[in-house]
Amino acid sequence: MPFITEELWQQLREREPGVRVLNTGAGMTPQQLAQVRSTLELDFAPAKGMGLFNINKRLQLQYGTQLSIRSRPAHGTVVAFSFPAQRYDPPQPD
Repeated sequence: MPFITEELWQQLREREPGVRVLNTGAGMTPQQLAQVRSTLELDFAPAKGMGLFNINKRLQLQYGTQLSIRSRPAHGTVVAFSFPAQRYDPPQPD
């Protein structure tokens, strides 16, 4: 059974928070990975892989970023994204 972890990390050079999901399952062949990546570039939701497609489109619209997907057979898959950090300055009492 694959082991899935989620972690938040801070890219110190760019100061962009992000999310990375690591799956230690079977991974994908280069052909399978290319097919998944190509569905993210479509202008319409595919019949298969709609979840990744929708997440990727929302990231593009909201933050101008997109999913990064890496995978190797027998080593698992990593799906990650980062987004611009926005500083929050709480209101100061008068």
